[in-house]
Amino acid sequence: IGIDEYFSEGADCLIEWPTHGQGVLPVCDIEVYLNLVKGRRRAEIHGCSKYGEKAVGEFNSQARSTK
Repeated sequence: IGIDEYFSEGADCLIEWPTHGQGVLPVCDIEVYLNLVKGRRRAEIHGCSKYGEKAVGEFNSQARSTK
């Protein structure tokens, strides 16, 4: 598999250190930030494209419905 196959349409690919792939990686659709806040883990998920915004919205809807 070449790097292009990882980023084909319909594929989900998470890159831990995207700055190491500058010039090779495509523009991101979603950014995920992991932090510790008062000793608790917190994840912030942001859509960076129309596709990413839609995916984050769907994720948030599903997360709310499972509470």
